[in-house]
Amino acid sequence: IVARIERAVDSKTCKEILSSQLHKLLKNSKPNLWPFAKSDHVPLAFIATYTDKLNVDELLHEFKGRFKSYIQAPTKEQLEIDHEKFMDPDQRLAEDKIKILEIEDEIKIKELLRDNFAIDVERNQEALKRLKDSLDSINHNRSKIKEEKGIPSTNLATKERYRIMENIGSLQEEIKKSKSEQSKLTTEIFKDERAMNTLRKEMLNLCALARNQYCRQELNKDFKAELKDTIVLLGLMAEDHIENLPLNDLPIFCVSPVEYQLLTSNEDTLGEESTRVFFTQQETE
Repeated sequence: IVARIERAVDSKTCKEILSSQLHKLLKNSKPNLWPFAKSDHVPLAFIATYTDKLNVDELLHEFKGRFKSYIQAPTKEQLEIDHEKFMDPDQRLAEDKIKILEIEDEIKIKELLRDNFAIDVERNQEALKRLKDSLDSINHNRSKIKEEKGIPSTNLATKERYRIMENIGSLQEEIKKSKSEQSKLTTEIFKDERAMNTLRKEMLNLCALARNQYCRQELNKDFKAELKDTIVLLGLMAEDHIENLPLNDLPIFCVSPVEYQLLTSNEDTLGEESTRVFFTQQETE
């Protein structure tokens, strides 16, 4: 049975298909075969696809305070090795969310500072152009005066020329500093974004694990309830004896749409990619 993971638990169609498949499997069942004989084999599987498509905010709201119910609790040894990594998942998610908000604020502040430096650079470059134009004009006039009269320009022109050159040097230094600060802020913003993406990925993984486990738990409840009902309906066992029947869990594989495509493709169409073989449900995480 295949369904998108977000519809797997609540879908009426999935439950109807499950009921139909169990009815077919049990119709000709014998007392020495599944599910009456103890066996690890269950001749039915559920594949929940699109496990990589999830909305973190929705799942944080849906599983708030309940993530520990679906994610294996860390051992004492794990907590001693890395308390932050293996802390209670609900606490970790809450802290990660706060950290992301703090980093987002820092990024916004740094972007504003970087924009201010960019404005300073632009303004100083315009002023620098005007000063250079003025200097070129003075130099041009000095050359003309010397050429026509054969005498140097006035002391006033010389002083003005040196003043402009000093201002040009100051502006060039300010532009250099502003660009350096811009570059530093860009590097810091990049590091902050990388840290934020790492936190988001961790949150995404925890949410995906919780949803996968929730899906397994709920589907197994439906599977066992439907299995018992079908056995009684077909008259294979009395209702008062059904509770003692040892029932294995329904194998439930949580995979991405790409992985499912590979699983259902013909060998000729796979090309370089090949279908992976899963020996346990946990390997599909």
